Amino acid sequence: MKYSWDTDLLYSMSNFISIIMRFPVRMKQPVDGEILRQAVNIAINRYPYFKQKIAVDEQGGYILLPNDEPIVVTPTAEKNPLINTAESNFQLATVDYEGNNIYFNLCHNVSNGPGMMEWVLTTLYQYVCMKEGRK
Repeated sequence: MKYSWDTDLLYSMSNFISIIMRFPVRMKQPVDGEILRQAVNIAINRYPYFKQKIAVDEQGGYILLPNDEPIVVTPTAEKNPLINTAESNFQLATVDYEGNNIYFNLCHNVSNGPGMMEWVLTTLYQYVCMKEGRK
């Protein structure tokens, strides 16, 4: 496989360093995991670039391909699903929650903080609307 300066940032399952941004949000009420899962997977459709998986092309280089699998949303665990593995549906983003807290996790190769913030805000809006029964 080809190697470039950012190859090591793509795989958290390798022995390389992986840069995953983790953005915490504190809600006023405990998080409803099922509503959050639905909201995350509705909101992500506005940001198709975040819904990708990594593949290797014919020349051995890494490429991004669309990924139609859902974004994994889980209760916070001692070890959360790794980005770009089977347990995360090979997505480059995951979400976890605990009590009143939501944590958005995104591979830095896909975006930086300001780009991630748009997805976070859209997801929070979708979540609150669904939780309050609004359309």
